[in-house]
Amino acid sequence: MLLSVIIPTYLRTNELNLKIQETIKNSHIEEVEFVFVIEADDREALKKLNQLNKKNIQIVFNLGNHVASFNKGVNYSKGDYVICMGDDDYFEKDAINKIVNYLKENPQTEWLIARSSYVNNSGEPIRKNITRIKNFLLKNYNEKTLALVNYIMTPSVVVKKQLMLSVGGFDSNYKYANDYYCWLKISKLKKPHILNYATTKVTFSNLTFSGSFSFLRYFEFFKVITKIEKKFYLNFIQLLSVLYIIFHNFIVKKLFFLFNFYKKKKEIQIHESLDENKKKIKILHLTRFFDPKSIGGIEEGIIQSSKFQKKHGIYNEIIACGKLENSFVFDGIKINICKESFMISNNVFSFAFLKMLLKKKDEFDYINIHFPWPFADFCVFLFCRNKKIILNYHSDIIKQKFLKYFYIIFFKFFINSKIINIINISSEKYFLNSDLYKILNKNNKSLVNFQKMGYEDLYHNYIPPQSIRDEIKFFFKKNKKIILFFGRNRHYKGLNVIEYIISNNKDKNFLISCNNPELHRKYKTKDNILMLENLNYFEKLYVLKNSYLNLFPSLNRAESLGLTLIECQIFGLPSIVFEINSGTSLIIKDNFTGIIVKNIDFDEYNKKLNDLYFDEKLRNLLSEKSRSNYLENFNLDKFNIYVDSLLAKH
Repeated sequence: MLLSVIIPTYLRTNELNLKIQETIKNSHIEEVEFVFVIEADDREALKKLNQLNKKNIQIVFNLGNHVASFNKGVNYSKGDYVICMGDDDYFEKDAINKIVNYLKENPQTEWLIARSSYVNNSGEPIRKNITRIKNFLLKNYNEKTLALVNYIMTPSVVVKKQLMLSVGGFDSNYKYANDYYCWLKISKLKKPHILNYATTKVTFSNLTFSGSFSFLRYFEFFKVITKIEKKFYLNFIQLLSVLYIIFHNFIVKKLFFLFNFYKKKKEIQIHESLDENKKKIKILHLTRFFDPKSIGGIEEGIIQSSKFQKKHGIYNEIIACGKLENSFVFDGIKINICKESFMISNNVFSFAFLKMLLKKKDEFDYINIHFPWPFADFCVFLFCRNKKIILNYHSDIIKQKFLKYFYIIFFKFFINSKIINIINISSEKYFLNSDLYKILNKNNKSLVNFQKMGYEDLYHNYIPPQSIRDEIKFFFKKNKKIILFFGRNRHYKGLNVIEYIISNNKDKNFLISCNNPELHRKYKTKDNILMLENLNYFEKLYVLKNSYLNLFPSLNRAESLGLTLIECQIFGLPSIVFEINSGTSLIIKDNFTGIIVKNIDFDEYNKKLNDLYFDEKLRNLLSEKSRSNYLENFNLDKFNIYVDSLLAKH
């Protein structure tokens, strides 16, 4: 293999589609491979790339810091030379053939740099003056001028793989400009060949990560480049150059590109509106958070339901909140992330969310609120009264006693108004013991639908070996009968129970995946415990398939169902739970598909764990029954009744 093109991508569906088209057009060139570096949680990207089935397309998983993705791709590449480019950077027509021919004719080449140009999201040329300046400086390449200003467009660099690795590649200690630092280091060793024609087009927009503005970024930038080039007069000129870049980016990025960004956004919205008008029913889901690296039960429930509904022409979309604005497709469903404004007692407030809701609401037949989220309730009550409203009642508000007292006055009025059309709840048992049951008028109880949960069968899914961290594979290879716990750092998850179990079972092996700092501080050095912040999608499948028992010690009814329990049953993994009068006992049948501890008794939980741990015959029987219970009661077809109801009402 002569040349490897390294392409990291993450949650950028439109860009990836264009990149795949370009890759297919060039897939006939035998000397070139395309290495896509993806995150294991980006299910959409994996699905699209797996469908290609081309021998010169390689998929590599990045399991750590996303800044390290280029190096990961380089390490797995097979080519003598590499090109590193973003998923929104593209080759000029016939550029790859030109590069291949040049390398064949000039086998002594260590690295070469071609021209490039900037384009916007529509492929139209932009930043023309900057492009001319960079191309002029490139044509008159000099190591000293490169130390003053970065005129290298990385997608147009072709470099020997071993040369790049010899200087450490793109240093993942730096969030920005690590490509430039790499070229500066290489420039000390070798002079590049310069091609006086363009080979690539670089997309530059308000969403470009490498072009995003940050004062701290440029402070770090100045420190690094002055270490590489240790000459006072150059350092002074570098300072002036950096100050100019700060001024230039502040003006250009914040003003000029703002216009292009909203123009493009409007075009996308019009296109999507025309496309989605073909759907029978359109449902807009409102939920607090959606982080692909930390999918919870609410988010996974929406995804699973959407998979089944899609077969019947029902379109689902999500609006959620996060630290940064974003929009992407995840496992077949569009996710819109609005920047949160502030948070009070885990209740997220977002002006961007309200703005998007007002803009999108008329495109949808139903607005689906995922409770508890008081801010969304108020938004819907004030601005969506003419829409059909679905309320998914996931759990009572448990932790916030004081604020709940005031909120429940509004919620009682809201839930009994004529705004709500359907109330989904996980089980009759949860409903009869819930705040909802107490405040719902008798006439409105007919709106309640006990939503049976379905889940796609993951048991036979292929697990790419490289998608699993080595420490996980080593832990399972070294140890037997591993006890599993994974869950987010929440007040109701029973983390104190986990600590109690670990302290009383020092002879057993545990895999604990939780982002609780105290657990990590206590147990990260223990040989019998593997502590992880989280599991990616394939790692979760791997540990479910290979673990011996699952601990699910949730302590109160904030845990309304426990989708994790269904995931365990898919893989025949028995779970031990507390009886908390919620949907957990709908999934776990005592001594049949798992173990239910009747009272919140830590000693009793520990005793049941040991009984099951040492009784392998019982454990295997529960495993078999767990898998059967999933196939019978929690397959995707369980959404059928709900879908029929929606179609009938529509």
